[in-house]
Amino acid sequence: EMLSDYNVHGELVDLPAIVARMLWPNHPLGQSITGTPETLAGLTLDHLRAQLRDHVYPANAILGVSGNVRPDAVFRAVRRHLGDWRHPEQTPRRPLAVNGNGQPGPAIKTVPDADNQFHVQLSFSAPGYNSPEEVPLLVLTRVLDDGPNSLLQRIVREERALVYGITAGYTGYQDAGQFDIATSVRADRLAPLLDTLTEVVRRLRNEGPGLADLEGARLRHRYDLEFGRDSLYAWVDRYAWPLLYSTVRVEAEELEQVAVVTAGQIQSLAERLLTLERLHVAVVGPVDDRTEETVRNALRRW
Repeated sequence: EMLSDYNVHGELVDLPAIVARMLWPNHPLGQSITGTPETLAGLTLDHLRAQLRDHVYPANAILGVSGNVRPDAVFRAVRRHLGDWRHPEQTPRRPLAVNGNGQPGPAIKTVPDADNQFHVQLSFSAPGYNSPEEVPLLVLTRVLDDGPNSLLQRIVREERALVYGITAGYTGYQDAGQFDIATSVRADRLAPLLDTLTEVVRRLRNEGPGLADLEGARLRHRYDLEFGRDSLYAWVDRYAWPLLYSTVRVEAEELEQVAVVTAGQIQSLAERLLTLERLHVAVVGPVDDRTEETVRNALRRW
């Protein structure tokens, strides 16, 4: 299992891990969560005990309970089972600070792998979840990828028929973030795919989203928030987890913020974030001598 992310040449074939190493080379964000054969072989019980000692203690913990429960019963249970939990450290640990801009781009990484198609990921450094741009970033993500009428799905998959599926996503960390576009494509369609992605991004940067695209993204965000009321995990995630490193944003507040995001804001965000200077491209698959040049040619038009 510990070799599952590596090909026969010992190179990572897991796209998110490859791009993380490109974006955050000198920070734990750039390290594979599964480790390497060398680091796994070096783990000892002392390492695990130290991890528990340094991170798992009351001041560094949040307990979230969601469901058909009575608060007084929860508090009694916590006092009974966790009341004697003590630790000399009484303040939360904070993660290492990271350069919010990440490693400068453009950067390209190609990894040969025994497959008949290319797996492609384009990633950009972005603000973290404590940034005022977090909500516009969420809306930008939906404009690009949120159902068959969103830009990437409509143009890349439906109109051009280049791929079976394509995704865009934003991942926020405390003081940095990452915006990704990922897909898999037949080997002979790599160049048309990259040209089409360039076209979609340039349209966003130059014109912003159309009114229908923006309104559809807002509407789907509202629906997802409403559907999330049926998920106990979503409620814990919204109201408990942010107490560790952020601030709680209630549903009504988020709806208000989404409702006032404008096409101009999305265009401005695309102009600043979806740039060549922030772009990192990873390609895994039947790589040959022409693959990297194909990517470079596409980036010249970015």
